[in-house]
Amino acid sequence: MPRHCHNVYVGAETGVLKGINVTEGEVQTSNFHNLTALERENEICSMCWGDDEQRQVLLGLRSQQVKVYDTVQGTFTMSRQLSSGSGPVIGLAKHQGAVITAVESGIVTLWRYAESERVSVNALTTGEKLCRMRQSPADSAVLATGGQENDLQLWDLARPEQPVFRAKNVRPDMLDLRVPVWVSDITFLEDARRVATCHRHSVVRLYDTASGQRRPVMSVTVGEDEPLTCLSRTHRDHQVLVGSGRGRLELCDIRMGRTVLALKGVAGGVREVYCHPERSYAASVSLDRFLLLHDLDTKKLLHKVYLKSRLNCVLMRRNFSLNPEDAEEDEVEDAAVQPAPASTGPELEDEEDDLQIVEEFLDVPPEETKKKKKRKLPKLKISGEDVADASPKKPKLPKLVDMSKKKKKKKVKAGESKG
Repeated sequence: MPRHCHNVYVGAETGVLKGINVTEGEVQTSNFHNLTALERENEICSMCWGDDEQRQVLLGLRSQQVKVYDTVQGTFTMSRQLSSGSGPVIGLAKHQGAVITAVESGIVTLWRYAESERVSVNALTTGEKLCRMRQSPADSAVLATGGQENDLQLWDLARPEQPVFRAKNVRPDMLDLRVPVWVSDITFLEDARRVATCHRHSVVRLYDTASGQRRPVMSVTVGEDEPLTCLSRTHRDHQVLVGSGRGRLELCDIRMGRTVLALKGVAGGVREVYCHPERSYAASVSLDRFLLLHDLDTKKLLHKVYLKSRLNCVLMRRNFSLNPEDAEEDEVEDAAVQPAPASTGPELEDEEDDLQIVEEFLDVPPEETKKKKKRKLPKLKISGEDVADASPKKPKLPKLVDMSKKKKKKKVKAGESKG
């Protein structure tokens, strides 16, 4: 990545794409747009990376327009108007050089240059509107969709006629009433067979598509009446970060089935969260016009950047780091992957390295060992004499006295006194 490129990108309601270069000491921001006027129809509703090298950023607007921004050239290289469905673009993805779009009316389309190769899916067979479309990181042809009264569905673009997985609603509540469904965001976990969803009804649900069960295998309630709006997988596979419309950021542990951490600093409704897949960084944007950067390990708020506009979307680079030197090293590693050196033995080198690290940490020479010294007992003085070994002596027992003799003596003395 060139030095002039930024490591975080956010999309605003005004249609402006903002680039932020976040380091440990300073924060630099830039605005990128080719708009003649800031209108509501230009609102950025969804964003994603356009290639594996993360050189391009795809933008989905409220007006069903898709734009491509080149981060290296610093210009918008393509703009296309969609012609299928209605409503804003609520999801974007890239598959084999083609762009995948999803609109609020439920139409998911794979756009190719030839009209005959275009693939369309109607993901809104039931319900009122589609709220989110996400792509599987393991297979780019697998998509997940969900929305208002439209539960989780997994689609394979190779077989777009029917979903490969369709979730089933949970059982009725204690009053035998149907539980409403409103999927607001979706994320794939690391193994890609498990999918987590968050709902407007303050619940996070986990589905295991390989278990043969259509109902969720885990449900976590977040707060009371918290309308959850966004969700992201963290660097730990068993934890997800969720944001609510009331300005709360909660870390949920799906193994324990509860929330384990509440992040501070948010003052407005959270629109999107983005967690680094390998490091503990988490970026979030909200209606309070701030970009927040948290460390999930230390629970600290690292940066809080005011960006003047209400924010909807956020992206973070794969080589993101607060230290620019670390980011450059990651870039070199991504550009040229070096082959692993041949091992000289069955993991002997690794064991020696681990041993050396432990010895340096303890600051103990490897060949020298410390002998335990015997503790010397202090000398005790008893009646002016030094006693080196104060071994305990047997206590003296009192002498036994024959009480019958004492009684006889008393009688004799009493007789003598009478005489």
